[in-house]
Amino acid sequence: MIQASPQHRNEPRDLGGGTERGFWMRSLRFAGLHRVLHLISQHPEGIRARDLNREIVAHALYRTERGTPKKSTLYHCRNTLFRLGAIRCSRRGVFVASDHPAVRALLQGPPPTGDVLSEKARESFGTLVINNQDCHRHFFRLFLPGTRALSPEQFRTCAQPVVWRALPPTKTGRRVELRSASTQDSIALASPIEVQSILYGVRYWAWEELQLIDEFFETGRGSVMYPVRLRGPAVGAATVLERLLALPREPGDWTTVSVNDLLRQLGEGDGYRVATVFDGIRTLALQHRGYVVLIPTIPNMAAMSATSRNREALELGGYFKDSHGRIISHVRFHNSL
Repeated sequence: MIQASPQHRNEPRDLGGGTERGFWMRSLRFAGLHRVLHLISQHPEGIRARDLNREIVAHALYRTERGTPKKSTLYHCRNTLFRLGAIRCSRRGVFVASDHPAVRALLQGPPPTGDVLSEKARESFGTLVINNQDCHRHFFRLFLPGTRALSPEQFRTCAQPVVWRALPPTKTGRRVELRSASTQDSIALASPIEVQSILYGVRYWAWEELQLIDEFFETGRGSVMYPVRLRGPAVGAATVLERLLALPREPGDWTTVSVNDLLRQLGEGDGYRVATVFDGIRTLALQHRGYVVLIPTIPNMAAMSATSRNREALELGGYFKDSHGRIISHVRFHNSL
């Protein structure tokens, strides 16, 4: 059993508070964290929180959808960097943990000007996140039965799928279950802070920010999270197209396969990103007009298992759509291809 991280003796009052049982993760943009880390590195003797906040706002280093971040968001930026071991604290304020190899790698390259991390920065942040005790205990351990990844590459190699689904709500609010697809080990998120920290915190990091995992919804099963094993410039629509045309054929002139089956085989099975699978289907239809038929379904049928509008939007957002905006449930192609 993994033990919680020891309390840092020099941890200031405004860092690490209000994070009972290690649920401190929040939905943050790592490109902004990268810029904030570079700013802190310009103050080797330390910079106080109020001065750091003032400089972040003055130079627009971290932006939210609403523009200037609130004080609480700036706190979570600082606290996340601290919890991940990227910064440390002293009486003079916070300073960069420059002795950490992943942190040094982040400081060697320029911070992004937009919202997208470089591949090198993504791997460095991924190393910090994967090695964090709280992130492992509340999320990554389900992907890694019986082992422990120390790097993003090890995670992509060893990780197994995990399914999350909403449970019937209680008087205290929403509940969510995460369950290993291979061992059936599970984690129940039973409070708002747990759902916020894990579902919209570390899961969001692993999915959107660090691209360690991808996700698709399967009716009757839930939202399937799986490791992205195949990535990079050489992995694109063309490689998926080859896999599509190599699928077993049905008797007769045509073969029909569901998009969900393709996501299970090529995404969950092979490790392609969902977007790459969709690009492959789109390329197949464009290159072989007349030999490929995209079969649509209606939105109500696609999201028939949804229990709320938010859940319906999540489920519909994971479906493949054609150029007309129709939700495509099946792909039929001629066996002569």
